[in-house]
Amino acid sequence: ATVDAIAAEVDVLAVVDPRTAFQPSEIALLLGFLESGGGVLLMVEPGLPDPFDGALEAYGISLPDALLLDSAKAFYGDAATPLVDTYGYHQITKDTMGYSSLYPGARPVVLTEEQPEDWYVTELAMTSPQGEAEWDYMGTGQAAETEPLRGALALAVAVEPAYGREGAGRMVIFGDATFVENSVVSQVMGVSNADLFLNSVAWLAEDESL
Repeated sequence: ATVDAIAAEVDVLAVVDPRTAFQPSEIALLLGFLESGGGVLLMVEPGLPDPFDGALEAYGISLPDALLLDSAKAFYGDAATPLVDTYGYHQITKDTMGYSSLYPGARPVVLTEEQPEDWYVTELAMTSPQGEAEWDYMGTGQAAETEPLRGALALAVAVEPAYGREGAGRMVIFGDATFVENSVVSQVMGVSNADLFLNSVAWLAEDESL
């Protein structure tokens, strides 16, 4: 909010668990950084309407405020902590095939019905086909008219420029921020949470050595 541009030495800009909506000028700064070649990592918990005010729809993504549930693959029976073992084919997920990752209290990351021609979106991590989005998870009753979402729902996506688009950067969006907290990564052995996070940063930085 206090700068006119992201510093030139920044390779990856991470927005982790925002608690308030971004101002239009901040959204413009963030997406301008992406358009000019920067890597953007967004990790957005449920509990807040889309903090980017629908601006991600230009890249084929919407962030509805809902809680993801997966009764078929739930971590120790907790449907609100999906245990994911289904990944899209991508450079970020190449080390996670055959491993599970878990997401305590995540929101869905939804592909828009009409996808942009100049950006390509890959679903990175998905629930089982029994996944569903709980709109009224706060018990307010305000989401009663919202169209239900059911099926294999994405918790994370990667966005990259389509072939032939020069100079643009990359973006990774997770519908969760707690999945990579120390308490989760250190106490739950054998999950690929850390690999997904680190691979995302390396891919965004376009630095395979990371």
